[in-house]
Amino acid sequence: MFRGLRGERRTKHADAHFELAVLYERRHRVDEAEAAVARVLKLNANYFEAWLMRGRLLQRRGETQQAAGMFRRLALTAEAHIITRPSVGCIGFAGGQARRL
Repeated sequence: MFRGLRGERRTKHADAHFELAVLYERRHRVDEAEAAVARVLKLNANYFEAWLMRGRLLQRRGETQQAAGMFRRLALTAEAHIITRPSVGCIGFAGGQARRL
């Protein structure tokens, strides 16, 4: 019984940190958004929405290769919900330009 509650609590905490990350991203507070995403992934490594946000944050920093890797990993992960997967046609980036894989 207590294990279930602890797991549920971890999920709720991950959700709360993700919502903070969303708010930080909207306010262009990239460092704080990245920190919140890191907390989400520490609580739940399979929080695929956080993977997507991490990729977006990497893009905003100009780290297109790392962002492309994150998007590719997400697109190829069968467990990820289809809505969290980026369009396969636009997950690769070369010099900031979207390209097909």
